[in-house]
Amino acid sequence: MKNESTTLKVALCGPGDVSKEIQIAQEVIDEWNQTNWEATGLGLIARHWKTNSAPDMADRGQRVIDRQLIDESDLVIGIFWSRLGTPTGLAESGTAEEIDRAIHRDIRTMVYFSELEAPNQRIDVNEVSRLEEFRQRVFRTGLASTFSSRRQFEKDFRKHLGLAVHKILSTRSEADESSPPRENISQSGSNN
Repeated sequence: MKNESTTLKVALCGPGDVSKEIQIAQEVIDEWNQTNWEATGLGLIARHWKTNSAPDMADRGQRVIDRQLIDESDLVIGIFWSRLGTPTGLAESGTAEEIDRAIHRDIRTMVYFSELEAPNQRIDVNEVSRLEEFRQRVFRTGLASTFSSRRQFEKDFRKHLGLAVHKILSTRSEADESSPPRENISQSGSNN
């Protein structure tokens, strides 16, 4: 008998300067699947706007990404290094808007800030200031994580991913248990 398979969609979000960290997160998710999917019947699908969104002229670009990527996610991962990203008109950046939207929709969200030193040619004082303001807002709002090496990010993300998946599944299980049982509805009788 084949196991029923369930999937959780994981959105990977960040400005262009964290492409290596996004790749590391993707590799950790792939590793999780290789180790756990067959045994547990649960798979994780990593998604990023560059590979999992389609052109749509019905709305502004970030709103399209939000609908196609964030709204359908079970877990959102935001990663920052030396850039906050491009403002959207509604938020400090696309990634900031994705994180805010996920939190507003009660989607489990994990945010990471790199403490790696940025190369001198990349330093933009205005961008660093915007990122620091956002970082302070995030740490006032909830619990975020920092890392000082990519190896540390990989190790921490691997552990945090397992904890997040466990929490998502236990929350779903609790919701299923607290749902009232369905009543049998009869189609016969004089009042139908």
